[in-house]
Amino acid sequence: MPIAALTAWSMLIEYGGLQAGDTVLLQGTGGVSIFGLQFALMAGARAIITSSSNAKLERAKALGAWKTINYSEVPDWDKAALELTGGVDHVLDVGGAATMVKSINALRIGGTLSMVGFLSGLTIPEYDVTSILQKAATVRGSQVGNRHHFEKMNRAIAHHHLHPVIDHVFPLERIGDAFALLAEGKQYFGKIVVQI
Repeated sequence: MPIAALTAWSMLIEYGGLQAGDTVLLQGTGGVSIFGLQFALMAGARAIITSSSNAKLERAKALGAWKTINYSEVPDWDKAALELTGGVDHVLDVGGAATMVKSINALRIGGTLSMVGFLSGLTIPEYDVTSILQKAATVRGSQVGNRHHFEKMNRAIAHHHLHPVIDHVFPLERIGDAFALLAEGKQYFGKIVVQI
């Protein structure tokens, strides 16, 4: 809750100003993105989820995703998002170097890109910032959030009866299995929990 959920909350609600009717593009089905989906729905926004797994995309639809894009089948997922929406209001980018350019492309004019992860690295060689200027985009880095945001988020979660999406729960003696699953990066949806 104080990491993945708070990151999604801070970037969408506190800093992003997410409103009903907005469209959010979320990358993958890890903790930040699934909490982003839940918060988007809570705010009355539409959510688009990307994944390379059709099974995960079906689970995202069952949680309320408006649209899904399989980026293995549709490598130009940014163009697909543009076709669906004319440009999304918010992107939570968890990919980093390999996804940032497409994330900016998927934005509407005046949209917001929140950089919340760097799964593919941090360095984009010789990136031309023209698209940021043309879109008058806001690009914001994430530092998770603060105590005030955390308390507000928890009140909203309690009020809306929102529950974290948990994929696997491991007892402490199987913590190695939990880390192995996390390292695979492809076999889970939501969060992995270790009981202490």
